Amino acid sequence: SARAAAQEEEIEQLRGTVEGLEHERNYYFRKLREVEILCASLQARMEETETLPDLTHKRIVEDIQEILYAEHDGAPIDAEGEAP
Repeated sequence: SARAAAQEEEIEQLRGTVEGLEHERNYYFRKLREVEILCASLQARMEETETLPDLTHKRIVEDIQEILYAEHDGAPIDAEGEAP
């Protein structure tokens, strides 16, 4: 029936939406995890030594920006957060 066809089409659209949201969630989770690893690494370095001449505010910001704007496996990231 026409109603069943319309519902099936709506279900397919919703599946596509969910898939896109899952990709985006995974993309941002990976980014957050990389920042978390960076922070843990920096914290461990700070606990090991009193002075870290290479550890500046600018360097920390640059490292975080590198993570945020990095491409996935060398491939550009699409709008869904996935590499082609």
